[in-house]
Amino acid sequence: MKALWLCPIMLPEFADYFHEKKNPKGGWITGLFSGLKKHIHIDICCPAKECSTWRKDTVNGTEVYTLKRTDDLTDALKEIILSSNPDIIHIWGTEKKMSLDMVNAAEQTGMLERVIINIQGLSSICSKFHFFCYLPVDVIQSESPGEYKYKVSLQNQRDDMALQGTYEIEALQKVKHVAGRTDWDYACVTQINPSVNYYKCSESLRSAFYERQWEYRQCEKYSIFVSQSHAPFKGFHMMLEAMPLILRKFPEAKLYTTGKKPALPATLKEKCMEMAYPSYIARLIKEYNLEEHVEFTGFLGEEKMCGQYLRANVAVSSSSIENSSNSIGEAMLLGMPIVASDVGGTNCFIEHKKNGFLYPADAPYLLAHYICDIFDHPEKATFMGKSARAFALLSFDRDTNSKRYMEIYNIISKQ
Repeated sequence: MKALWLCPIMLPEFADYFHEKKNPKGGWITGLFSGLKKHIHIDICCPAKECSTWRKDTVNGTEVYTLKRTDDLTDALKEIILSSNPDIIHIWGTEKKMSLDMVNAAEQTGMLERVIINIQGLSSICSKFHFFCYLPVDVIQSESPGEYKYKVSLQNQRDDMALQGTYEIEALQKVKHVAGRTDWDYACVTQINPSVNYYKCSESLRSAFYERQWEYRQCEKYSIFVSQSHAPFKGFHMMLEAMPLILRKFPEAKLYTTGKKPALPATLKEKCMEMAYPSYIARLIKEYNLEEHVEFTGFLGEEKMCGQYLRANVAVSSSSIENSSNSIGEAMLLGMPIVASDVGGTNCFIEHKKNGFLYPADAPYLLAHYICDIFDHPEKATFMGKSARAFALLSFDRDTNSKRYMEIYNIISKQ
C-alpha cells in the first residue's frame, strides 16, 4: 500500500536537504511518520521556498514532492497525484487552502473517495468564536500604520483565518473520511458534514518526549513553562494576568515561554510598525513589574523544548481553544504536573485533580490558584504527573496508533 501525505510544513527530517529551517511545529506528523513508514510506502508532499512549480526528490529513501505556494495549487497537485499513484491521500489539517486544493485535485483525478483528512485545529471555529481570547477591546481594535499598510492587524489576522475557514468547510463537506481524536473535533466535523465517516485515532508525538521523565528534585522550583505565546488564542496574556497573584505567595516564581521577547516601541518608527498583540504582552509585563519574572527562550527544537519542559515545575496551557494540545500531550508523556484551560478537547485527556488541573479559560485567578497548589504540594504534583504519564503512554503509543492508521487505510482502500 502507498499513501501520499499532504503536510502543511516541511518535516524536520527533510529540511536540511531543501535548505529550509527546521520547523518546531508538526511533531504529531513526524511522530506517526517514523512509525508508519516501517509498514507502508509513504510519499510526502509539502511546500518549499525554492521551487518553481513542483519537483520530486528522493530523500533518505522517501519520495518528497515539494511545491511552491500559490493561490491555487490544484493543477500541480493533480500532477503529483498522477506521479505518486497512491492508494490513499492523507491530508494533514484543514487550516490552509492547499488542503482544499488537494481535495479538488483528488476529485478531478477520481481519488476523492480515497482521501482522509486529519483534523488538527479548525480555522472556521477558532476564527468565529475563540480568536481574540478575552483581549481588551482597545487591543482588538488597534491598528498601527504598519499593520494597516501590510494588513496584519488582529482584525486582519482573524479575517484571514475566517477566509481559511471557508476553504476548510468546503473541503470537509466534500470528503468521505476524517480522522480525529476528541469529542470537540467530532462535534465540529459532524456538524459541518453529517455524513462523513469519522475515525478516532490518537497522535504519535516527538521521540524525545517518550525517552525522558520529569523529576521534581531536578526541576527549577517555582518555574512555569508555557510552550507558545505568539497568537492571542494561545492565551499567554491570561497567564500574565495570573502572575501577580502567584508572586504574592511565591515571589521567586518565574515564567518561561518560547519565541522572541516583545518590547514596547521606543521610537516613532517603531511606533508606526507596532504589532498589537506583542505590544500588549510587553505592556502587561511592564504594568505588573514582571521584567525579572518572564523569560523568552527563542524558538526551540525538539531536544531543547524537551529540556525546557523538564526544567519547569509546572506546564501550563492557557489557550482559549485547543483540540488536543500537543504541548499538553508532551508534558503528560514526561510525567509533569499540568494546569490547563478547560477548552475544546482538553478534558478528553486531562481529568481534573487526577492527572492535572483544569480551570475556566477566562479565570486567571483560578489558574494562579492551581499553580500555587502545585508549588505548595510537590508530592501531590508528582503523583498527578505520574498519572498523566501512565495515561499518555497508552494514548500516544506509537505502535498502537500506527496499527490504527493501517486499519483505517485498509477500510478506505477497500471502498
